[in-house]
Amino acid sequence: MAVFSEKMIGKAIEICKEPYTTSELIENFEDASKECTGAVKTIIKEVGDSSEKIGRSEETVLNSKKPYVDNRLNSYSGFVELIEYFRKGFRSCLIVPISTEKNNFGVLTVLSDKEEFFSKDHIQGISTAARIVGREIEFRKEKEKAESFERYFNTVFDSDFAQVIVDNKGEVLKANRKAINGLSFVSENLEKMEIGNFFRKVVDIEKIVASEKPLEVEEPESKKVYRILAKRIDENLSCISLYDITELRNLEDKSELPDKSNDEAFMLLDNNMKIRWVGGNSEVLRTDPINLIGRGINSIIFEKDLEAFGNSFGTGGSGRYNGYVKFLLGGGMESRMNLEIGRAKHGLYAVISRSPSRYIENLERDIEQIIELSPELVMVVDDEGFVRKANKNAQKLLKYGNDELLGIPLTKLFPDSDNVDRMSAALGLVKERGVLTDVYATMIAKDGSFIKFTQSIKTLVDMEGRLEGYLIIGRELNTKMMMEEMRSKLEEITRHAEKMKQESDLKTQFIFNVSHELKTPITNINGYARLLIEGVQGELTPEQKEGVNTIITENDRLMQLIQQILDVAKLEAGKIKLDWQEVDLNAIKENASIKSLEEMVKAKGLDYNFIIDYSVPKIEADPNRLIQVFVNLIVNAYKFTEKGGITIKAFRKGKNIKVEVRDTGIGISPDDRNKLFRRFYQLQKRGLTKQEGSGTGLGLSIVKEIVTLHGGRVGVDKETAVGKGSIFFFTLPINRKSKKDKK
Repeated sequence: MAVFSEKMIGKAIEICKEPYTTSELIENFEDASKECTGAVKTIIKEVGDSSEKIGRSEETVLNSKKPYVDNRLNSYSGFVELIEYFRKGFRSCLIVPISTEKNNFGVLTVLSDKEEFFSKDHIQGISTAARIVGREIEFRKEKEKAESFERYFNTVFDSDFAQVIVDNKGEVLKANRKAINGLSFVSENLEKMEIGNFFRKVVDIEKIVASEKPLEVEEPESKKVYRILAKRIDENLSCISLYDITELRNLEDKSELPDKSNDEAFMLLDNNMKIRWVGGNSEVLRTDPINLIGRGINSIIFEKDLEAFGNSFGTGGSGRYNGYVKFLLGGGMESRMNLEIGRAKHGLYAVISRSPSRYIENLERDIEQIIELSPELVMVVDDEGFVRKANKNAQKLLKYGNDELLGIPLTKLFPDSDNVDRMSAALGLVKERGVLTDVYATMIAKDGSFIKFTQSIKTLVDMEGRLEGYLIIGRELNTKMMMEEMRSKLEEITRHAEKMKQESDLKTQFIFNVSHELKTPITNINGYARLLIEGVQGELTPEQKEGVNTIITENDRLMQLIQQILDVAKLEAGKIKLDWQEVDLNAIKENASIKSLEEMVKAKGLDYNFIIDYSVPKIEADPNRLIQVFVNLIVNAYKFTEKGGITIKAFRKGKNIKVEVRDTGIGISPDDRNKLFRRFYQLQKRGLTKQEGSGTGLGLSIVKEIVTLHGGRVGVDKETAVGKGSIFFFTLPINRKSKKDKK
């Protein structure tokens, strides 16, 4: 084995022996790779870490699980990130996957500023070391998973009722202490024990798991009765729980007489108030008893009644309760019934009963409330045709005050003889049938306006069956028709909006695709033009050089325009994700792009000042996007300024930093100020003696989108006016996290 490989593999083995976390193990491997190779820089990205963006070269390495080496980085290297490494001064690159046959955990990139830096020994040594680290990570993750499952299993499985784990053949693989001590067919030695011994037949585990209701089985030897529940753990294992219900079954047998009660339900509870058994007339609770087993009785009692109920069983309580509480019944219904709870031999008993008179009283009160709160018109008319009751909505729809409808003859509420005759005929049919629906009628309000209704009418009779009057329920149609019309319009608007969104998405995608495809030929043009300038194809004349330089300049300008269009398309599609970093504005000020703009401004004969106040702290931002904002604003000021100068000033303002870009150019009118940040809007260059090349009208809209993504805002100062220069500003929050918390 070569010297480097031996050293690198030894380092990896040493690291794997240490009790590091997965992240610490990867970090130490990164440091060891840099130390052993003597490389300038090493980078490790963990797979699955949302903060790390995996590049195309790294993705290729992870998919192939083979190292990638480029010992001659240049502008034409095979991946975008390798070209970026070249621009940063690196000349050799080795990318190695940290993986196993099944899983990828990360990718290591080693960079050198020397060409032909990585030998076969380097590649073999680092690749082998990475596989060693990958296997160690996989082992640790599997171990953590197993330990976690074991902790969960021990916590859940160790319950106070019998539980066994069986495979698909019914063989018992594990049993808890309750099962070993309480079930005759289970012992400490679980080898070849089968759940079928308990059932005295071959067991179909699938049927037990799929059973909608628990099975009840009697153990042959002890004659104990168990309720069986099964739950699938995975495709091979099932957990079977066995509840001893022998005592409950015996009690159920003794409860045959009360089980036939019409108005009472019986329950047995454990000491924690959980329901163990339900008997008697469970229809009182309007639900299947099986749905109640295992639930706390508190869960079916109305919250406001729980306090008084709970006081009977709290510290110093009598341990008994007898009183009316409201129960939450099946189907979302509620009912107030009598609840009696007392102590039994092995827990608590409960009796729930309903008194017919109390039930009717509550029902009548509930009906009165329903009528009063109903959104429909509800009236009670006596057998002579006079209004005796009317709910609030009837008074509101017919525009009568409180109780003004009472005593009015029903005929007075219809505008003409046709409607009166129609209602009289309807009442005649109701007398015969008892109920009539879909009766259309027009009623007249107190102010003379007409209201259309569809009505349902029912007879009201006394205890002897004699007619007492009629219940009339009317649904107003005017509002319904208006709502249907509005709903139809809303659906049409929604369809139109969806169509516009689809068209907008298609347009954005088209622009994105076309712009992206244009970049390749433009890049090629730029490359070949630079080869001509460098004399690769032969020395050029001064005139030819000038022409090629013009091609390069215009090509660069075209590339900038395409990049702006791409940025707009990405922003519109929500594809731009910010690379959050700690940013120092002093570093931004010294950026190469900003410095080249400074030289360009000074070459035009303008003053240039970039001032950062001492109070400005470091902020969280995307440095590249922030440079894009500065460049667009400075270039904008440059285009519209012929004398004086440009001043950039950054200072702290509350919880934000504020940046102003001032110029002494032609200024902006109030009307233009309101349109500046629209896409494709271009300010007229009136008053300039030298017209700079026109752009796309996208720069300021891109600035706005980027600043907004950072949680800031952008605008034009009110001091800006025609002939007085312009002041653009933008703000950025200092603390990004606190900005998030407020949302």
